[in-house]
Amino acid sequence: MIGDYIGSFSGRQLMLIGPDLPHAWFSTLPEGDRIEGRDVVLQFSKAWVDGLVGLCPELRSLNGVLEVAQRGLEFTGPLATRLGNSLEMMGDLQGAERLAACIEIFAGLSRAPYRMLSIRVDPVPPSPPDMASMASTIRTLMASDPALIRHERLAREQGLSPSQFSRRFRAATGDTFMSFLHRLRISHACQLLATTDLSVTEISEASGFHNLSNFNRIFLRLRHVTPRSYRRDSRRMTATSATSGRSIWH
Repeated sequence: MIGDYIGSFSGRQLMLIGPDLPHAWFSTLPEGDRIEGRDVVLQFSKAWVDGLVGLCPELRSLNGVLEVAQRGLEFTGPLATRLGNSLEMMGDLQGAERLAACIEIFAGLSRAPYRMLSIRVDPVPPSPPDMASMASTIRTLMASDPALIRHERLAREQGLSPSQFSRRFRAATGDTFMSFLHRLRISHACQLLATTDLSVTEISEASGFHNLSNFNRIFLRLRHVTPRSYRRDSRRMTATSATSGRSIWH
């Protein structure tokens, strides 16, 4: 989850998340288990980057990237792969070597292709306590079959009325529960479109939409393409990656 974006993730992806943008990565694991080294994180402040740009004016183009990072960015292509590897190796560096590696990464980010992930930017981000209180529920939802999620049952399991649950969910995430559920179901549909030969009608049902026209309408609104176009484009990209031998960093 990055802002209002929900999607699947895999190894070797490189992301840039702007300040106050809610985000979380969920892995389906038994309670208490963790994946060591799953994430490599570099945190920095805008003020620090501004000072760095003052010393290295050639980094000025990074400001444009940081501005659109308010929506969350995923970098792609061979340059992103190299930058991700450099980020991973930074952990073994110290002092001036680490700073030099950081500058090299920033310079690369200003040139690397990317796609924006979140459509909406909330003017007032949800508070950390509210988000933390709903984290367990969101984790359960992310690990559930989206076709089986029911608003009323979820509220009942928490001892709340549907309206009370909706208010708490919106306070924690900045989004309505139904909007979140639609994005979760469309993300599931995207995965099925890209990886299976199920028909669009079958995928609509498997994702929790029992009306095909409603599925097509919501898919188009959230992904800006039709399900059939998404399947065609995703398979074309997969075929291109396979023939070029390129990898994508995480």
